[in-house]
Amino acid sequence: MYRTRHVARVRHRFATAVAAAVVVTLAAPMPAEADDGKRRKRSRRFKDETDPATGYVDPRARKLPRTHRFRLGLEAFYMRLTRARGNDGSTQQFHLAPLGIDAAYQAQFLKYMMARLSLAFAINAANTFAAMPYHIHPKLHLGYQGKLVGVAIGYGYFTPLYYLIDQVDPVRGGLPEPVVRNNHHIDGELSFTTRDYHGALSFIFRVSAVHSTLDHLNRRAEKGWRPMFTLNVGWFFGETERGRKRRLAREAAREQRKKARQKRRRRR
Repeated sequence: MYRTRHVARVRHRFATAVAAAVVVTLAAPMPAEADDGKRRKRSRRFKDETDPATGYVDPRARKLPRTHRFRLGLEAFYMRLTRARGNDGSTQQFHLAPLGIDAAYQAQFLKYMMARLSLAFAINAANTFAAMPYHIHPKLHLGYQGKLVGVAIGYGYFTPLYYLIDQVDPVRGGLPEPVVRNNHHIDGELSFTTRDYHGALSFIFRVSAVHSTLDHLNRRAEKGWRPMFTLNVGWFFGETERGRKRRLAREAAREQRKKARQKRRRRR
């Protein structure tokens, strides 16, 4: 009798232990779920850039452009000019193709709107170098700027720093070269910008309509419109550590003011 009760007691304890083990196993998260949870927490931690205690930044996440950005790029634009005919019947087509450095300041406002002021200094790489070797080119653009794509319209002005009408190249020879001056243009722009992490790479393509004053041979002070194409590759400089701390402080203060307004509304 005693042996039967002992066996029954042992079986009951064993069944209770097995049931508890099953419950614990089912309640515990699976390894994949645990890893997903850790990844989600880690992702939230990296994206929580506004927390000064962590200071983590996720370089994979695309963010809207900062309010103030400086850009340095390499710019080339092309415009086809006139054709000249020599006394021997030969002809020569002239082109304008300045290549130079473009420095710009871009401001972001109304979340998706941008304004960019830029200034370029270029050297003419085409067959009109002897007539107009150096150009200065200020521009102003206004438009949409998202996380990746930007679309804008703009106005610009470029002119040679000095020019020599009907100058013949002393090295390559050829026919007298034309001069285009007081060039005013309006253009449409399409741009692509990479993720902003310590800076961003951007590509800009423009199509412009240029109103110029042309001097070439018997054509003097002739005004007219010509198409122009521009390609610009540049780098947006990233914010400094001091600038980042200031931005985080401004965002924290803005969040505090928002919470304070919500509390006042609740009291009312």
